[in-house]
Amino acid sequence: MEDIENFVNNIAHSTLGNAWNRLTYIDNRYMTLPIQDGFNWTESFTDFTSGEWYLVVFRSRYRADTDYQTLTERDERAHAEARQSAGFLYYFMGTPDEDGHCLSFCLWENQHMAQLASRRPKHQEALQLVASAYEYYHLERYFVTKTTAPDGSGLDFERLPIRSDHL
Repeated sequence: MEDIENFVNNIAHSTLGNAWNRLTYIDNRYMTLPIQDGFNWTESFTDFTSGEWYLVVFRSRYRADTDYQTLTERDERAHAEARQSAGFLYYFMGTPDEDGHCLSFCLWENQHMAQLASRRPKHQEALQLVASAYEYYHLERYFVTKTTAPDGSGLDFERLPIRSDHL
């Protein structure tokens, strides 16, 4: 049974991988724009007629004295760990603008899988730097839903209420 699940997951991830390979920012100000306005989501989701995904957006502003090397190392380790987690689809690691504002996000098959991955050790290690590395940080959580619409659109970003206890 596990072999069948792995086979199905590999096929799904290769199909999804094609979509995510196209995903990129379309405005250099993406870190300060609403998440749906800064990236080419519609183009990236053209291979799907319908579906629902879970998106976690991390907005921040780096402190002037941030240890970028340590922060980047922990972020990369957390990313590598997330890629091994069930339900992981895509990670975008943003680059800070001239004022230090940054946006990164992680796309998941569903909220439960994202929550499980957030409890893993490398993610917890990265979280230890949050207070010392950022002037501010905000998590935004969304259900991203694709429906078939006559005009080819039909991509909706439903922002979820802010909760401090869950992703």
